[in-house]
Amino acid sequence: MQAVRADGTLGEPECSYQEPGGGGGGGLPPECYDDEDCDDGLFCNGAETCVDDECVDGTDPCASGETCDEVNDVCIAPEPECTVDANCDDGLFCNGAEVCVDEECQDGPDPCAADETCDEVNDLCIVPEPPTPDPVPPACVDDADCDDGDGCTIDACVNGDCAYTDVDCDDGDLCTVDKCVDGECEYTPKCPVGMTCDAETGRCIERPAPQPVTPRRSLGCGIFSGVGLIALPLCLFAWSGLRSHGRRRGVR
Repeated sequence: MQAVRADGTLGEPECSYQEPGGGGGGGLPPECYDDEDCDDGLFCNGAETCVDDECVDGTDPCASGETCDEVNDVCIAPEPECTVDANCDDGLFCNGAEVCVDEECQDGPDPCAADETCDEVNDLCIVPEPPTPDPVPPACVDDADCDDGDGCTIDACVNGDCAYTDVDCDDGDLCTVDKCVDGECEYTPKCPVGMTCDAETGRCIERPAPQPVTPRRSLGCGIFSGVGLIALPLCLFAWSGLRSHGRRRGVR
């Protein structure tokens, strides 16, 4: 390597050495003249430089997170922490489902509500038991406490609770409508006027129309429709009287 001599010519660097204390000889030769004089042949410690005749170490050639490959003189980027959510799953339930965001795993939210307890063994959230309510006083002590003012119900106190049962007005007759009104049972015919109720089935049947009576004439006494045997002699007696009177007047 050539250097500039003191007289301005190029040539091998001149060495001078000076004893400590300023006695005789020249000074120490410079450590370097350019950056190449400082190159140690290594990649991973950076490129050395020559500054003021002294070698200065280089800086790390790789970015943060990268790994330096001295054999191939390259920086290797790290593998992504994840590409899908499944890469982040730590197998635990109670810390939530992890997710992959920008190739980095992020913790999941708490899977349970604020008042719930997480059960890691069974992978579930346990809802707390509701507080025991204060005992409710009984609604009644005796039947009088259950009076609802309705005469058509039977009011009773059963085990501290009021029970109401409708009054039974059933008379066993299929042809009547049975109901309770103001505490009294009323029974009205089931079938409308003009119809007859079948007592065995409770069905309403139309009544047959009355049959007309056939008129009869007897011995000139006019039309008899069920007058009877007592009226017949009277008619005959009157008829015979009229005939006698007619003969006297020449009537045949």
